[in-house]
Amino acid sequence: GLTKVPGYQIALKTGTSNDYVDAWTVGYAPNLIVGVWAGNNHREPLTSKAGSVLAAVPIWHDFISSALKKYAPETFKKPEHAQQAQNPLFRGELIKGDPHEILYHLNRLDDPQFKNWEDGVAEWLKTNSVDLNKFTVTDAASSGASREEAASGISINYISPKNGETIKDIVNIESQISSESPISKIEIYFNNSLIDTELENLGQSYFYRSPISPKSINPQNLLIIKVTDKNNFQAQKELILFH
Repeated sequence: GLTKVPGYQIALKTGTSNDYVDAWTVGYAPNLIVGVWAGNNHREPLTSKAGSVLAAVPIWHDFISSALKKYAPETFKKPEHAQQAQNPLFRGELIKGDPHEILYHLNRLDDPQFKNWEDGVAEWLKTNSVDLNKFTVTDAASSGASREEAASGISINYISPKNGETIKDIVNIESQISSESPISKIEIYFNNSLIDTELENLGQSYFYRSPISPKSINPQNLLIIKVTDKNNFQAQKELILFH
């Protein structure tokens, strides 16, 4: 009951820092925002592990309940229609055949927690299945970079390696690339470093095949194929590779 104020629409977020040093509660109505911090000014942890729910929420609730009496109840305004996200995940759709955690779709592959979260998804799927009937489902082929490809008329199909594979010191790359307009350039990036470029005799359909030997390989790596056509349209497709 402390997270609600009868008659008013409320949004609320709580938080507790490490070792219960700080307890936070920030919440708002359409016409008032209130933030509460609870803790000791010499940074001694709160007694009895009193997190935000115990320490900050009661203070926040008492204050905002009293302060809101000065205002007539209002409702949150529905945001204006925004451009539809290209990635189906951000439209609330499930991507069939391409399970990843959220950092992958945010292109935060260098986040120190990425591999932990990604491995957790993979482990869960080993013993669980998803009931696709409960979701709006989009095939992996139409998600993420593939939508970028469709917009540019460029298609990039990895044959080898596959996403999530474990690699050794040499990475054998094979990819079928096609474009509505003649291809002018193909670039290969490994961990954001350019390692190969193709510029000649590319046509509108090109099979890229090359072994690469990166100077350094991390436990988690990003491989990108970027394609540019003669009209300077671009598309790229990326893979995550482990070592």
